[in-house]
Amino acid sequence: MYSSRLFVKNFIELPLLYQIRDVAQSGSAPHWGCGGRQFESGHPDHFRFTKNIAKNHMLQKPAVHLFIPDLFPSLIRWSQAFKFKPTCQSFECHSLRLSASKPKKVHGLEASFYNYLGVDEAELPIADYRYELQEGINRALSANKSLLCVDPIHLEIGLNDINMTDIITDLSDDEVDMLKLLINKYFVDDGLILISDSKNQCYVTFPNDESVMTTPVRDVLNKNVTAYLPVSKDRNWQVIQNEMQMLLHSSEINHHREIKGLPVINSLWLWGSGKKQAVDANLSCIYSHADNSGKIFSKVASCKWMPLADAVDQILHSNHSETVVILDQLTLASNNEDIDEYQRQLTLIDKDYLMPLMRACQQGIIDLTIHSCDGHTLKVENTPAWKFWRKRKNLLDFADETSST
Repeated sequence: MYSSRLFVKNFIELPLLYQIRDVAQSGSAPHWGCGGRQFESGHPDHFRFTKNIAKNHMLQKPAVHLFIPDLFPSLIRWSQAFKFKPTCQSFECHSLRLSASKPKKVHGLEASFYNYLGVDEAELPIADYRYELQEGINRALSANKSLLCVDPIHLEIGLNDINMTDIITDLSDDEVDMLKLLINKYFVDDGLILISDSKNQCYVTFPNDESVMTTPVRDVLNKNVTAYLPVSKDRNWQVIQNEMQMLLHSSEINHHREIKGLPVINSLWLWGSGKKQAVDANLSCIYSHADNSGKIFSKVASCKWMPLADAVDQILHSNHSETVVILDQLTLASNNEDIDEYQRQLTLIDKDYLMPLMRACQQGIIDLTIHSCDGHTLKVENTPAWKFWRKRKNLLDFADETSST
């Protein structure tokens, strides 16, 4: 027999359709020593069965996954050093609860997305997908070869560390040609060839039977690079990267950049050489800014890509079964230790995406999950009305919880 509290809990949580009980029929009421039978109409006589029906009904709701890298990492440090308390209304909403799932050993946007797809690969095939996205590329250059992304970077050398302070993305056509001439002249005998795509993004080709472990460039920004250098049993990529650095030191390309007042390229970051594999994804669409990440992910998952500005309207008015929304606006502010810009971007994310989507979740229109890209997943759930005593949590509370697990 259910207690009164459990009866109220079940009654509040269930849709009205499933709260209506059928009229008893002959033989449906239990006799001494025997149980009752199910109604012929299909309506149950007990709330336990009713709740199962409701759960099956609710499985049909569209699933929305928000990927928000750099949501938590800086908050605890900023809170302790500057007494910073971030404001995000959606995380403080009394009628919603976010429960942290068991953390996974993944870090960064790319690794978190692959983990969400169920792919447990240490080296991600970003170079292959990024190269194939571009039009007018010479595929013969990469035929039967492995690819590494080659991103120009700027390093600051300290007493005990070497920090990556900038990822340089503004190379002109002439600068790319100078870079290819410089690198290929020196490394062609090693079986390495630097190539580029239509967006002046560079890659290095190397023999297909070799493998290398790397770290995505965005995960190393403003960090000591010595802990993230490429590792391989086939060749010493760290020596190659150092030799590239020496070639760039007095290169013509940097001479031109200094004249223009642009940051010099004093190293190249190599990453993303994994092998492509078939992914069984149930995704309908990925929404992101018009950069490479979302478009690459859409190729990985074989689904549609759409611009981020259309996300909320499309999610609430389309029949997509499962969608991913990439909200990476906090990354730059977090890497630059810019608290004011972090709060400004957080407020925009809250207003434009979190609030309308959490409202839709509260109304039972969608299921909503937040991936903080640090191994934690936050499930947005409706708090039952009878749990009115539940304490409100703010963003800093969740940051504290995730940092302790």
